[in-house]
Amino acid sequence: MAALLAASLEPLLTATWRSGDMRSAGAAAVGLAATFGAFRWRKDVAVATLLGALAYGVLWWLLGSVG
Repeated sequence: MAALLAASLEPLLTATWRSGDMRSAGAAAVGLAATFGAFRWRKDVAVATLLGALAYGVLWWLLGSVG
């Protein structure tokens, strides 16, 4: 799970670092926090993954509509 996370975040963080736009990194951080919190709450990988993806997607959509 950690290897998949690192492999999926590397292109996002590299692009964010080059562009200076921190919105996508912020959305990723919120998604990770939601995943961690959901896993601690339910002890279920599937629920944690779905809630983290939902949190990331909603925040990314909201921040994208602002900018």
